[in-house]
Amino acid sequence: MDSKIIFFDGECILCNGFVDFLIKKDKKNQLKYASLQGKTAQELLSKDIVAGKTVVFYTNRKLKIKWAAISSIASNLPFPYNLFSISILLPNFIYDIIANNRYKWFGKKQICRIPTQKDRGKILP
Repeated sequence: MDSKIIFFDGECILCNGFVDFLIKKDKKNQLKYASLQGKTAQELLSKDIVAGKTVVFYTNRKLKIKWAAISSIASNLPFPYNLFSISILLPNFIYDIIANNRYKWFGKKQICRIPTQKDRGKILP
């Protein structure tokens, strides 16, 4: 599978908001999305990565995580959002602070994301 897939924590409200933002901004429809709790993640990712519940960008059969993932994802967006690709310069400990507190700061969903009819081709199982 050579798609560009963004794996996200399907229980995280912040992560789901990030996916909503990406779906709106990805005008070329080049990105796909899959919950870390789903079948696609189980097939393509190691258990360690899934258990880490971090954003993962899968492209060209390579994985990028944390800021490297955010930076690579941003580079696929139109201007001015592609400027966030410089986020690679931020240290991962800042990412870790946000990731470790995301449930406390933003909350947690009781159920995973259910794709709308419009988004069904973008959201993988």
